[in-house]
Amino acid sequence: MDNWGIIGHEWAVKRLRGAVQQGRLAQSLLFLGPPRIGKTTLALALAEALLGHDARARALVAAQKHPDLFALAPQGDNESISIERVRDLQSALRLTPVEGPYRVAILSEAHALTLSAMNALLKTLEEPNPAAVLILAATSAEALLPTIVSRCQALSLRLIAASQIEAGLRARGAGPAQSKLLAKLAQGRPGWALQALQD
Repeated sequence: MDNWGIIGHEWAVKRLRGAVQQGRLAQSLLFLGPPRIGKTTLALALAEALLGHDARARALVAAQKHPDLFALAPQGDNESISIERVRDLQSALRLTPVEGPYRVAILSEAHALTLSAMNALLKTLEEPNPAAVLILAATSAEALLPTIVSRCQALSLRLIAASQIEAGLRARGAGPAQSKLLAKLAQGRPGWALQALQD
């Protein structure tokens, strides 16, 4: 799709698409921004650009069932991400890709990593597998160790105009009144609007 199917964040999509096409994508990326702004959605779209060489692969990425895609997030509200789960992820990233050219890991809510998990993650950032791409998503850089932030290429996602969110909701089948209301209530966060549309 034109903007990877994402509402807003055109500048970020353009930058990432260019890096993928030129073979110059950073191995460690950090997407920053408030909750529900689209960090994980952008990460999944990037994973699809890296792994989705055909319709089947794209569908597997969208369903988060591609053998070379790994997602790590807190398992419940206010739950941290443990060092054990990070070590499992590291083991997976060290292996050779099964189908695609890369193994891609998306670490949502990276600010929920425990201190020991952050320190363990540093080893992957310092000695990455050449065929691995790690995408972290967090609300702010201050919530992570400075050494983690310094080893990632950071993209700070900005709030999206209500008119853009409204158009995105309309394109997904929402009615005019509902689209306008949700776009206003979303306060610049397309992820919130999309979730509200599904509820």
